Amino acid sequence: MIHDIAALPADDPIRQLLEQQDIKSIITVPFIENGEYTGFVGIDSVRQTKLFDEDEQQLLRVFARTIVSVRQRINAQLQLEQALEKAKESDRLKSAFLASISHELRTPLSQIMGFSELIRMLTDNDDLRDYANHIYSSGKSLLTMIEDVFALALAERSELVVRHNTVKGIELFMSCRRLLTEILGRSMKNECISLVFKPRSDLMNQTIITDVQKVEQVLSNLFSNAVKFTDTGSIEFGMTQSGDKLEFYVKDTGIGIDPDQHQQIFNIFRQLDDGHNRRYAGLGIGLSIVHKIAEVLDATVRLDSAPGLGTTFYFTVPVQFV
Repeated sequence: MIHDIAALPADDPIRQLLEQQDIKSIITVPFIENGEYTGFVGIDSVRQTKLFDEDEQQLLRVFARTIVSVRQRINAQLQLEQALEKAKESDRLKSAFLASISHELRTPLSQIMGFSELIRMLTDNDDLRDYANHIYSSGKSLLTMIEDVFALALAERSELVVRHNTVKGIELFMSCRRLLTEILGRSMKNECISLVFKPRSDLMNQTIITDVQKVEQVLSNLFSNAVKFTDTGSIEFGMTQSGDKLEFYVKDTGIGIDPDQHQQIFNIFRQLDDGHNRRYAGLGIGLSIVHKIAEVLDATVRLDSAPGLGTTFYFTVPVQFV
């Protein structure tokens, strides 16, 4: 604080600088950020000399601290936005890699499965046919994993676009019925698991508008889970109406899920048995895909389950009935 600029020595550079601006008195407060000086704010008087009182000094100090605080908040926001952009770019690169590698793996895997199928059909050697069966079965499992990774990559890249289709209730139900039957057939558990289908009769002649492909993709994952975690018993599939929503359910008599894990299983790469000696194969991304698709459809997925008592998944999706 300088009460009278003219009182400074004639050769003082501060006096020479301020007199050029006709400043007679001045008070300044520095900006201190993280222990470093970054600038200042001040008040000057050009008409006459002025003695700044304590209130003016305190007000200037508060104003300086406010400016510093605002600048720090702006810098923090910029850093946060930059970090978020880097995270998004990293996520885009990861998703692009997953989609690319999944696509590249399909061609050689399809050839392996094709030749193993050819060997299985042409050979009369029981041992060789058995080996070919193992190759084909393993290839099919790997192809399923690759398809799941590809679907997850598309979901992560926000490429899940809703495309509405018009379909009869009976057509949608029968398509899902065929899907579950095929999944069970590929599992070689036909003799251990019985299928129960319970459509609601008044829905069969209804005309429904929804994204059929995504609905079937969700149900395919739920069917696969039911078949995978059920060794004996039954799997029941039904379709009902709840207001302007269509509700599907998949009920199995499998191993069941502890209530503490009901939310955890929708996380990516999480399974009920995460140990090294897992009994059930798979990447643990099926329910993560289900969750992402449900979000896109503005649908909900919930479950009722307990260890040893089986599991029932409910998939409720908004549709148009016409």
